[in-house]
Amino acid sequence: MEKKTITKLVASAAILGLSVWGASGLVGGHDVSYQKPGPYTADATNDFSTVQVDMTIKGQEITDCAITSSGDNDLMTDAIRQEWAQAIVDAQSADTDVITGASLKFSAASVKECVDDILVQAGIKDASEIEAPAEEPAEEAPAEVEEPATEEGADAPAEAGTYADGSYSAENTNQFSTVKVDATIEGGKIADCAITSSGDNDLMTDASRQEWAQAIVDAQSADADAITGATLTFSADSVKACVDDILAQASGEGSAPADASDDDERIAELEARVAELEAAASQAEARVAELEAAAASGISVDAMKYMRQRPVFEAAGSNEEAPAEETASEDSAVEADPAMKYMRERPAFAAASTGEATEEAPAEKAPAEEAVEAASADADLSAALPAIVVSMGANKENRYVTDYLEQDPYLVNIYEGYGFAKDYGSARGHEYTLEDVAKTQRPHPKANCLTCKTPDFHKLVEQEGLGVYSMPFDDVMAQMTTNINCYTCHGDDAGNGGALVVTHQYVNEALGENVGTINPATLSCGQCHIEYYFTPSDSETMMPYDSIEAMAPEAILAYYDAMDFADWTQESTGTRLLKAQHPEMETFLAGKHAAFLSCADCHMPAETTDTGVAYHSHELVSPLQNEALLQTCAACHRDTDMVELVHGIQERVTARETEVGNKLSGMKDKLAEAAQSGTWSEEDLNAVRTLHRQAQWYFDFCYVENSEGAHNSELATRCLDTSDALIDEALKLLDK
Repeated sequence: MEKKTITKLVASAAILGLSVWGASGLVGGHDVSYQKPGPYTADATNDFSTVQVDMTIKGQEITDCAITSSGDNDLMTDAIRQEWAQAIVDAQSADTDVITGASLKFSAASVKECVDDILVQAGIKDASEIEAPAEEPAEEAPAEVEEPATEEGADAPAEAGTYADGSYSAENTNQFSTVKVDATIEGGKIADCAITSSGDNDLMTDASRQEWAQAIVDAQSADADAITGATLTFSADSVKACVDDILAQASGEGSAPADASDDDERIAELEARVAELEAAASQAEARVAELEAAAASGISVDAMKYMRQRPVFEAAGSNEEAPAEETASEDSAVEADPAMKYMRERPAFAAASTGEATEEAPAEKAPAEEAVEAASADADLSAALPAIVVSMGANKENRYVTDYLEQDPYLVNIYEGYGFAKDYGSARGHEYTLEDVAKTQRPHPKANCLTCKTPDFHKLVEQEGLGVYSMPFDDVMAQMTTNINCYTCHGDDAGNGGALVVTHQYVNEALGENVGTINPATLSCGQCHIEYYFTPSDSETMMPYDSIEAMAPEAILAYYDAMDFADWTQESTGTRLLKAQHPEMETFLAGKHAAFLSCADCHMPAETTDTGVAYHSHELVSPLQNEALLQTCAACHRDTDMVELVHGIQERVTARETEVGNKLSGMKDKLAEAAQSGTWSEEDLNAVRTLHRQAQWYFDFCYVENSEGAHNSELATRCLDTSDALIDEALKLLDK
């Protein structure tokens, strides 16, 4: 069970950074004297959605605001609605600077219209004070447009009507997608515009493309205010580049209109593209030659586990032999594994990072040698292995343990009767998995609690079957010698080139064909960082779902209810309770970032060896503590202080956890009193127990997830709010 402190791991979330200013008690610069306090509602419709604003006015200020929106092309998210609503309360107005998101200008205008309507209802403003929306320019007076940048990069405005009529097209590629803009110029101005985009990581939607296209026609340009969406920085830059190109074409500075293209020029472009492809093919052939040479060296993933433990690799590429005293302790273990013995003795092993020629293999080969030699190894992986091993060793520095029972005393009460009421601390690095499970004060009569602690356990299950899960802990623990290592994520399959594999059998059994729907770089971590339970029949570790859709906390609770499952029955209350494990993967997959990021993208920084080989560091870190990882966030969160943003989310979620956790503890005590009083019927007690079971499940799902809202703030908030509502319902029954 893992849980981090306030600097917990994060997967970045796309939230608009909006400027908020204004003085409490002021609306539009006027002193506020609210003559009609109370709740108010207003709605407005734009081309994309219908927006509703609900506002409460008390005393001298707006005390509460909520925004809802609907429509097939609605672009507003929960985060945007919540942030705009808070901005209105903070600024005591909805002027443009407070609530306008550049990529949602139509929605922002509707929000302002609703707020102005409410202020009129409340007697704060006269209808005459409300600014009318700006009129569209007359048809016969084309709007001024900005002249496209010259070769020197100038942005001087061009005179209206200077663009040649016709159909134009331009294309631009960014790191997420390829963007294409088609525009028609009539009467010297942009009359029509269409945007298309494609790519595996394309973040643009039909609605955003349509709104941006309309904004370009309205503004007669693609300047930042017209098309920059704070959450789609790169796409916006590509759109602007395309429009600038089109305007350059139309002013005679670029290529001719699409319907007047020159065939010879097009042929020249195609010939240049063919030359590029031929050069790429040549590079591919060279790469194949490198891989064949690497395969001949005999270095394969089979040797990764042994390599990782070899002291010689501490030198990160040295071909010097390790001191005799450092290797002597390995001899007995190596002798028992012929394949590893062979790898240790092979000259290629010592020379793997130096490029020195290798000697022929011994005439008499060890039993596993043929598989090792036949393995097809990835040259980059082999060259980066020393650096990868060193980075894995850095996880030993993660030694700090937080005692959650001391930090949050209410946990002792709500976990009463279960092992976590005796011992619950934060997990240390992967280097300590076996040490920590051995010394925990939580009882572990069976071996199944070793599931995520060592690859040795899964190898034993493969050899002896499911009966291993229910064997005595001490008997199995005596056979476990290896902490989480290369095998856990890459397996022992010779020649897989370091590919990620699922080594935990129950994951494949539970997900079946749906395994392929999850990014391997997420599933590799997720096979441990998940919600699971032990089956009543054979104590096997199992997941309570079979697809991503079934990973929601509501669905998992329904799964447990259907099989009448409980982790324990609490003696004082009689409630059959559930203990959530550590549902990081479920929480992350339910959020917006899973579509284009993996666990590795956010927690394993990209590094380069001294020889220029790229690899992922295996020191698992928070992106808040690594500048390279923060740059990944900056791709979408431009000009955002990510450390401040994430810490703000975590502080809010942590405070809410404390509030709900203490409330849950108090409700549990009241239920215990009712159960022990002898005056309640079992039917009435069971009604409260059901609410107790549900409330604790939703609270626990958030508390034990380890990111404190950073992986998915909306889900964390929803779980805590649901738990709070269930506690209130239980308290009402107890107070009758």
